[in-house]
Amino acid sequence: MKTIYKYKVVRGLLLGIGVCIISCTEPFEASSLDFEDMLIVEASITDELKQHDIRISRSYQIDSTNVNVSGASVYIENQNGVKTNFFEVKEGLYRSSTPFKPLKGNSYRLFITDERGISYTSEQVGLPEPSVLTNLWAERVLNDEGVDGVEIYVDGLSTNNQTAFLRYQFIETYRFDSFYKPLNEFRVISNEPPVLELVPKLDEERFCYITNNSNTILTTTTNNSIDNSTRKFPITFIERTNRKVRYRYSILVKQLNSSRQSFEFYSTLKNFSTNVNLFTQVQPGPLVGNIKGISNEVNNVIGLFELVSVSQQRIFFNYEDIFQDALPFIDSCESPQGPFPIDDTFLFERIASGTHQFVSEQPGLPISYFIAPINCIDCTLYGTAIPPDFWKD
Repeated sequence: MKTIYKYKVVRGLLLGIGVCIISCTEPFEASSLDFEDMLIVEASITDELKQHDIRISRSYQIDSTNVNVSGASVYIENQNGVKTNFFEVKEGLYRSSTPFKPLKGNSYRLFITDERGISYTSEQVGLPEPSVLTNLWAERVLNDEGVDGVEIYVDGLSTNNQTAFLRYQFIETYRFDSFYKPLNEFRVISNEPPVLELVPKLDEERFCYITNNSNTILTTTTNNSIDNSTRKFPITFIERTNRKVRYRYSILVKQLNSSRQSFEFYSTLKNFSTNVNLFTQVQPGPLVGNIKGISNEVNNVIGLFELVSVSQQRIFFNYEDIFQDALPFIDSCESPQGPFPIDDTFLFERIASGTHQFVSEQPGLPISYFIAPINCIDCTLYGTAIPPDFWKD
């Protein structure tokens, strides 16, 4: 079993294992430490019937750029020798060749041969008992700094009267409206001479949808409760003035029940991201995985192969559902430029460069026009105009 302490390959660990969940952390440059080249494996298999993903990368020094491992051989095998192969989707990402669901009572091992021909395997792991995410809700609060906003909470429950080791992930989606919503736009007809024409918009740019994955590690246990439950566990806080909640917001929360070893692994990894000073007196302790080299001499791997049971819920809410008072003004697009006549050089240059677009017109003889920066008009710069399949207005 491989143990690695915090002062080694910190940046590689943060990027290799926690690239999606602790990207907000500014890691320490490994080039100034005792650098160690290590394989990093992230293999979390849920009890959902689907194609599962495994990520493989390497720790790296600050002057390196290629950390994802390409050309590896990856498969999972159960206690009866039944294999599920994984194929490379893109550099560092491996996906099961067929959908599968791990079965309760079976045990599974992960096998990897990296691009250098070195082979690794995990300990045998089984699927934990399911837990239930019993409640998911949003509540207006003042956070510890006195900031007004909305907190997302969950309640969870173990189904077998045993301690549940829980980790939470979430995906949030929100509607983003452009500040200006013109139905027309300028089109360049000619550069020499400069000619603009006002035409109807062809694409939807007024209402868009933005989706973000969680980037924090959220862990807890039911160990200290009488009924093996967790109550009012905070998932995420959103300030009232954040554009996420200005119109309509949705969040999907997944409750993952795993093993004690997985819980300790992710709790330690979380300490890596929250401890600003790498050399503080109180160290977060060793990061212990369950993957090792098949050869006794090979020990340059860190990572976790785990099976987890999943329970999930989704909620929607509008701004006025949480905040009954007036919507705060949170945009900076309130002052359009103009008015300009159609043959104005400044107007043509801004439209031709793509930095500005039409907002409105001012009647008169001749008609003149107002424009604004494109980011105040085209919401597809931030998201997609196509609503997700699950979206409900």
